[in-house]
Amino acid sequence: MSAIRRSLLEIEFAIENMRSFTQHLSKATCSCARYDPYLRAASLNSLRIRKGAGFAKKVLAVVKKIPRGKTMSYAVVAKRAGSPKAFRAVGSLLKKNFDPAIPCHRVIKSDGSLGGYNRGVQEKIRKLNEEKLL
Repeated sequence: MSAIRRSLLEIEFAIENMRSFTQHLSKATCSCARYDPYLRAASLNSLRIRKGAGFAKKVLAVVKKIPRGKTMSYAVVAKRAGSPKAFRAVGSLLKKNFDPAIPCHRVIKSDGSLGGYNRGVQEKIRKLNEEKLL
């Protein structure tokens, strides 16, 4: 039972406005404490704070706008999403995307090589050939 209670403390927040973090944390703590008195005294050492939900939305919006027949590098996507040095994060994010409305196959490396693709590099090649990009 204590393992379950410990796992309840591993809460991941997607916070875009860091000033409101304290408000979010106190609301979450109060809500949990109402259901389990153990949580009132528990420390929140395993709380993981992640700022990035906004970045993910921006990246997907940028990639969604890449027109058919065009490509864009991971670095350019990162720059247009507002984080020029986050090109690796762009790749990691796109690797998890399976929405067909987001043309991830149109994002390539800055050196012109293909990079990865969550459906396999051969599928990326097929899609790019279909769009006459290779």
